[in-house]
Amino acid sequence: MQVSNLKDKLKVVEDNYILTSSENFNLQEKVHSLEEKLKDAELELQKANASPKESPEHRHISELSEMKNILKDSESKRLLEQTNEMNVDKMSLLEKQLRESDI
Repeated sequence: MQVSNLKDKLKVVEDNYILTSSENFNLQEKVHSLEEKLKDAELELQKANASPKESPEHRHISELSEMKNILKDSESKRLLEQTNEMNVDKMSLLEKQLRESDI
């Protein structure tokens, strides 16, 4: 009788295990589906935030700011070129003075 009783209990435990495993699998599928939906929603949100509709005024301000940056870069390059030219001139003058002093 004990063996029969234990077999019955084992059968109940096995049935519960199968039921729990099935529920676990279903829950895992739901979690996976929800994670995919969340990823899609996050991508849509990133796209929406990445390309906001700018007002014409905001675009003009951005363009002006970009133009100012280009002008600053151009001025910096021009000053650098002038400095380089002055250094070349100084070097030439020093070389000339050195040659004259050797004579």
